[in-house]
Amino acid sequence: MNRCLYNSTGSYGNYCREHDRCFKGFTNPASKPCNRAFVKRLLPIVQLNKGKLTYKANYARTAMVLFSKMM
Repeated sequence: MNRCLYNSTGSYGNYCREHDRCFKGFTNPASKPCNRAFVKRLLPIVQLNKGKLTYKANYARTAMVLFSKMM
């Protein structure tokens, strides 16, 4: 299942695809390890792009906020 909001490239796209493979839904506890791994991978992107208003930075920050609530 492909839930990425846009066709991403590079390492970020790989992170999104990996998360798509293991994510079982927002209410499924089996998704917690998947979400933790995704957030851990996103952290360097967010840190390197602090204060930048690029699509990649905004998407990474939004994904971190959303999925960190479900760990």
